[in-house]
Amino acid sequence: MFLCIYIYTPYMVYICIMFPLSSMQGMILKPKIFSMPVKKNPKHNYQCKNCGEIRQGRIIPSSYHCINSTLHIWNDLGLYGDMGYQCSKCKSEVKSQNKPLIAFCPGGDGHLWITKKV
Repeated sequence: MFLCIYIYTPYMVYICIMFPLSSMQGMILKPKIFSMPVKKNPKHNYQCKNCGEIRQGRIIPSSYHCINSTLHIWNDLGLYGDMGYQCSKCKSEVKSQNKPLIAFCPGGDGHLWITKKV
């Protein structure tokens, strides 16, 4: 019997590290590692904590060229989708599959997302 630990990477791969359960009893662990391709690498919404800029992408955007600071600090707001949302505090707008992350609103405290017709 094996214990499998799954790790998601942004490079379209699930990594499974398999440990024999017998090795959990003080023996040296010799994990077997294999990966499975993911069907697609989903697009995410990212917002900079410093300047409030929003970008979409399959990987975290570059940190360079933030207007309010030396570097962007990106927060992942969630998966890009068909539903429109607008924060009533900072007026940021995103299209998302689900309600976006509420943390780190440039308008203070957390975002207050309301649905918006697209």
